[in-house]
Amino acid sequence: GTSSTPIGNSTSRAFRGTFDGNNHTISNLNLSASASAQALFGYTNGAEISNLTVRGTNQGTYQSAGIVGNATNTVIYNCVNYVTFSVSSYQRGGIVGSATGCTINECTNNANFTASYGSGGIVGEATNTEITDCINNGNLTTASYNIGGIVGRLLTSSTISGCINYGTITTT
Repeated sequence: GTSSTPIGNSTSRAFRGTFDGNNHTISNLNLSASASAQALFGYTNGAEISNLTVRGTNQGTYQSAGIVGNATNTVIYNCVNYVTFSVSSYQRGGIVGSATGCTINECTNNANFTASYGSGGIVGEATNTEITDCINNGNLTTASYNIGGIVGRLLTSSTISGCINYGTITTT
């Protein structure tokens, strides 16, 4: 299929608006670039993203995800990921690759993937971020460390509450 380009494909062009998916599904997302911050939204800053399901494939590297690759001061809720990853990389998350100053609520990851350092079913790496009522159903395979069903690497002032991990983590 045709290759997709992330919305907000650089820090200087970060998505800063509100996106309400109105409970629709974006299918056949094909992120074929071997680059960082590959997701439906590559970079966000001060954004709000909600009520969305994504399906497709992602060949992105560092900070790649289904919904947002690199999120700053962003609210993400009621989002579901089915995007699968074909390349193992670090700071990978089903919903967000790297989150700083974010609120992530009621999101679900259903994709299985192979990951390395700082990767998680919901968020790869979280700093000053609240993650609540999220579910990971995806299985993660790794030969690395800082891998988690919900978050791979939880940093400064971040919290996880009411989340459930049903996925398995397998080391190789």
